[in-house]
Formats: sequence, structure tokens, C-alpha cells
Amino acid sequence: MCKIIVIGAGAAGLAAGQRLRQLGHDVLVLEAQDRIGGRVLTQHSDDGNVIELGAEFIHGEHAATWAAMQAAGQPLQAEDVVEVGQTAVRRIYVLDGRIVAGDSPFANEVERWKDSLDTHQHDDTTDLVSVADWFEQPVLAGDIAALIAQDRIARYEAAPASRLSVTALRREHKQHQSGGRNFRVTCGYDRLINLLAQGLNIRLNTPVWQVNWQADGAEVVTDDGQRLRARHVVVTVPVSLLQMGMLQFNPPLPAAKRRALHALEMGQAYKLVLRFRQAFWPEIDFLVTQGTVQTWWPLTQQQGEAALMSFTAGPAALHLSALGEAGAVARALAELERVFGAVVREQFIGAVVKDWSLDPWARGAYTYTAVGTADARDVLAQPIGPLHFAGEATLSNGHHATVHGAIESGWRVGEEIGSAKS
Repeated sequence: MCKIIVIGAGAAGLAAGQRLRQLGHDVLVLEAQDRIGGRVLTQHSDDGNVIELGAEFIHGEHAATWAAMQAAGQPLQAEDVVEVGQTAVRRIYVLDGRIVAGDSPFANEVERWKDSLDTHQHDDTTDLVSVADWFEQPVLAGDIAALIAQDRIARYEAAPASRLSVTALRREHKQHQSGGRNFRVTCGYDRLINLLAQGLNIRLNTPVWQVNWQADGAEVVTDDGQRLRARHVVVTVPVSLLQMGMLQFNPPLPAAKRRALHALEMGQAYKLVLRFRQAFWPEIDFLVTQGTVQTWWPLTQQQGEAALMSFTAGPAALHLSALGEAGAVARALAELERVFGAVVREQFIGAVVKDWSLDPWARGAYTYTAVGTADARDVLAQPIGPLHFAGEATLSNGHHATVHGAIESGWRVGEEIGSAKS
């Protein structure tokens, strides 16, 4: 069969390569880094602890991640999966240094405001209303619940509230099909990545800087001067890198494709883990603060240790990045200390940090749908001659920004090429 080159060994590239391999195609996967996984980055310690510095949760009981594990013949066992909030998510808030329970009237008001995007009538046919616009009146009026709801929505999307499209969010929430339950893979998310990679021909440390293409095929030029011919090329490079021109196309992509590419925006994320001798926090699933470090959740640790994972997204992530690692850790400790007191520093052991804005092969976390973006994701997903595009940014069914969305896009491209005339 004809050779197919896949650029990128993240979840989308591996899923595409695996589907094409199953269809009998000769596939070569080129990866710029010295590892596979892309924005899945699992750290295993000698004492058995697992830290997810990238993607961490399986979002939904119907997500494609489950199907991918099943297809590999190694479904996750019950002991390998922990459902977050098996009955109800235990979320608490911190207001002015005090803890507010997740079942309080205030917390219920936050949920009401958060759900208002989907439950209230909205007729913005121009797609120019942002989340900040939606919450402007109650926030200006001093409604703290509305402010926290706005921040939670924007943080989840890793976006500035002023850029995030209300119209797109409503559409994406309605189309979302993966389910509402969330799970953590205790043995490491990289288990799924390794299964997707089984049997594939993958070359690491092989950045691609140019793709020369015409109707009947393409030539891929690597950083070390290799020129590789292929009938089809699958591009799974993050949108942020394509926008920076780190991968050149000759001839350039059509104008509509370029407009779609630059219409999408890459959200930023900063993950920080603080390790402690023992836990000093209540039994919770999530702690939501008004600080720079926005969301915390406890990690299961071995050897009697305890740890808190934090996720900071959007503009706040860039603020932490500007502080440097030591400054970010100091800020996180100080904000926790205002809630829990001196025990924070007394029990502190160390920290692990991942700043995705500085990752040279990601330059961000995942895409969000900005105001005025319209059908950019659909346009980006369309093939052009021998070029095919996959990755979370190409999903318009509400599954973007997720590993299962990336996998779905890889499967789509696999079927797209599999049904094309060679």
C-alpha cells in the first residue's frame, strides 16, 4: 500500500497511525521530541507515585479513550481507575481566606450562574458575545458568585473570559456526547499512549520543518535534511506551532484554511504539584480559590506522603509563568497558607512544575473557541489534496481540548484516507 507520513506522535497522530495500520497501510510517524504523547506527560517516581503534568482526566464514561483501550485488548481494570466524585463532586470554595462548603447556598448560586449559559435564552447570531460580556452586569454589581462562575468557565477552557465565545460554548455543550463523569487513571495516562503506539514505526527526535505538496502526493523535509515522499501526510502539529510558522507548506495552504487556523486560539495552562509529609486539608475533590493558583485537588501518593495538584489556566497561567518556577511555588504556598495556616510550610517537601506556555513543542495547553471564530474548526479539519489534519483543534463536536477528542480526530483521518483512492 502507499506510504503515509504522520507528523506528531501525540494522541491524534498515534490514533491516526494505528487506524491506518489496521487498514493495511504503510505508516511512518515522525515526532520532534524524544518521547511520544504530546500533551500527555506522565511522570513515574521510583516509589510508585504517578504525576500527570499534562492531560490527567478521562472526561466522560462514553469517551473514546475507553474504546481505544478496549481496541488495544487491554481495557483498564477497576483498580486502575478512580472516578472523581463517585456520588457527587466534593468542591469547596475559598472566599477571603475562609472555606465555603460546596453544598452551601453560595456554592449553589455559583452553579446556577455557571449553568446560565446553557439554560437562558441566547440569540447572538453574530457570535460576538464573550463570557465576560455575559457576566458583565452581575460582576460589576459585585456578585461574587457570578464572578467565580465566570472564572470557572474561563479557567476550564483555559481562556480569557473576554475572548471566549458564549455562542460556541452553548453549541459545544449541546453537542458533547462523551458523558458527564470524570475519571483518573491511577497507573498513568501514558499507558493509553503506549498502547496506541504499539506496532507503529515511530522516529523520535525528527522535527519536520516543511511539507512540499501537490495533488498526487507530498514531500516531507525534516530538520536534519531528510526528504521523505508520501502519498498522504497527516498533520497533527498543535495550532500554536502552525500559527508561528514552525511548519511551512509549499505551496502555502489555501486562504480559507489559513484564516481558520489563525481564528482559533491556544489556551495556556500551568500545572504545579506540591508534596507534603501528610495531608492537612479536608476530604475534597476540588478546592477553588480566588488566588492566582486557581484550582487544587489531592493526589493519591505512596509511602505515606500527600500531594496537591494545582491547575491554573488562561491569563493567570501566564502570570505564574512570568514569576518563574521558584516564584510560582512561593505564590502557591503563600495562597494555601492564607487558608490552612503555618502547617502548609511545616509539612512542605517539594514541588513539581510544568509550564505549558514554555514547552517548545506545544506553546500552550489546548484550543478554545473565541468570539467570531464561526466554523474555523470544521474548515481546519478539511483535507487539502494529500494533506490531512487531525488534533483536538479540529473537533467541532464539543470534544476539543481533550485526549478523547484528539483520538477521535485521528480515527476520522484514518477513515478519510482509508476511503480515498490511492
